[in-house]
Parts: sequence; structure tokens; C-alpha cells
Amino acid sequence: MKVGILTFPNSPSFGAALQMRGLYRALQSLGCEVEVINYRNKYMSEKRHIRKDNPIKNLAICILDYSGKKSFRDFEKQLRLFPKKIINETYDLRQIADRYDFLICGSDQVWNPNITGEDLNYFFSFCKDDSKKISYAASFGVNELNENFSQAVTSELKKFKSISVREERGAQIVYELLNTNCTIVLDPTMLIEQDEWHSCEKKIRGLPSNYIAKFIFNYDKNVEREIDELAKKTGLPVVTVGGTAISKLKKGFYTGAIGPSEWLYVLDHADYVVTDSFHGAAFSIIFHKNLLVSMASSTNSRLRTLLHTFELDNRTIGAVLPEDKIDYNIVQKIMIKKREESLGFLRNAIYGE
Repeated sequence: MKVGILTFPNSPSFGAALQMRGLYRALQSLGCEVEVINYRNKYMSEKRHIRKDNPIKNLAICILDYSGKKSFRDFEKQLRLFPKKIINETYDLRQIADRYDFLICGSDQVWNPNITGEDLNYFFSFCKDDSKKISYAASFGVNELNENFSQAVTSELKKFKSISVREERGAQIVYELLNTNCTIVLDPTMLIEQDEWHSCEKKIRGLPSNYIAKFIFNYDKNVEREIDELAKKTGLPVVTVGGTAISKLKKGFYTGAIGPSEWLYVLDHADYVVTDSFHGAAFSIIFHKNLLVSMASSTNSRLRTLLHTFELDNRTIGAVLPEDKIDYNIVQKIMIKKREESLGFLRNAIYGE
């Protein structure tokens, strides 16, 4: 089977790059020939992922877009993108739709209107063959859709062969639109083994031997205070990962603009990870880290669904003590079960098994 993935290539986002690789490799493991459709609409190209709801993240992404661009390109070279040149028109997508037996949108926030500019191509509006249309761990990234977009999305989702989403709120939105249940699956970063992610890492020189990795997009003074307290209690320095302007001014270590391979290395070698990022939390779980999550500015259900899935609802910063460890024996049992269920969704959607 030949499968085309419609997601966010050429994106200066750790999560976007890593989830793309995860889904790519998972589909290969199921015997599929895989390509990432090299599509980036004009809205996203012009806005460079500017988020109306997250100005701090905008700044971090702009820094990465210019300073860490080569690292992201090098990481993507390991995947097959088609066509080689970025396309950004619906016409171009129509021309290549027949190239694939199946089209899969996801993962990441491919259905977030604030990111895509309400682009219905991410709902395969360009493809006439409805039997090809699958979503895997797609995310709306918002709690509500406006009325006009809701109507358009409803019309397109009705044509899908199989629908899965990444979080509870996404499943609720699908139910509200279609009056039908859909499957909640693991983020594709969790579909492949820890060892493969280890093989993707690139070492960063100058890191302390032991440290707290801080990957925070939304500045909150209470969270900063909790991180300072954690550093005092443990005696560990803080390494700010990827960095925002606010984080850069803080004392301690700062990684600067890095790519996905370096990002993986920093999280994997940390003693603690403090984050408000979905993929920051996801990889902390994959790497069996002492995870502390900031929910200070999180109004979406992505992080909540992730933590609840692995019975880690209490791992919010300030709610647990540094010595409170995660029982990764329990987490790993859940991971194995959920991974098989999620791969089963893909297997059934593609092969009808």
C-alpha cells in the first residue's frame, strides 16, 4: 500500500518534526510505502505558524525558524517528501491524490484553524475518492470551531473512511459534528520504540552532568518560582531548552536554537523535565523522566488527555515533591497496550484487518 501523509513538513517545531517521523516509521512497520506530502499552504508560509492564542510560542518559533532551520532540514532528509519542491495550491494536491492508495492527515494540530487558516485541504477536500481518507491522531487544538468552519468541516469529515484524534476534546468535537464516536489514539511519537528515538539524538556539548530541563512556552511567574524551588531542593542547575526571549534572560544554561535531534538529547539526559508542551511531556514519558507539567496556561485537553492516559494526572508542578517518582513499570504496561491499539487502528483502516 502506498500512503501519503498530510501534516506539517518544513515546520520549525520539534513536535511537528518528531510526530511526522513517528507516523512515517509506524506505517513502514505495517508494510506501507510512505511519503510525506510536501504541502504548506500560503497562510502558514506567510504567518510562519503565528498563533493568535500564543504570542510566546510565536517568538520561540520565529527564533527556531531562522536560527535552527538547517537542523530541521537535516532531520527531515531522513524521510521521503513528495514532491521535492514545496507545493501550496489545492490544484497541486489534486494532481497527486491518485498517487496514493490512502491519504492520512495527522498527527499534530492539522485541524487547528488558527494554524492552517481554516484550510480544508487538511480534511482532504481536494480528493474525490472518499475511500482513501483517514485521520490519525489529528488535533483541533482549540475547544470550539466557529459556525462557518464547523459546517465545512462536518461536510468533509462525513466522507472519511476512518477517523481518529489525539485528545478527548477532539473526540467530543467530532461527536458534536457527526453524532458518531471516533477513536482516541496515541501520538505517533509513541508508536515506535524508545531505542529508535535514542538513535536520532545528537549530543550537545557543554551541558552539566545532571540538570533540570525546562521547556516552557507560556511564561508564568508562579511556575518560574516552582522551578526555582525545585532547583534549590535538588541542587540541580536549570537548562532552558530551545528557548524563548524570557527564558534566555534567566540565569542558568540555555541551549540556544537547536534541532529535533539535539532536543531529544537534552530531554533524554535530564534528571527532571518541566514543561507545558505536549511533546515535551510525551518524550519525557517515552524516556522515563521525572516529569513535572505546568498547566498554568493550558486551556486545551492535549496535556490532560496524555497525563490521564498514563495515570499521571498528579504530575503537575507544585502538586508533587521532587522525591515522588513515577512508576514506569505501570506506565510501560499502558504504553504497550495503547500502542498495539493505535497500530491496530491504522492496520484496520488500511488493510481492513
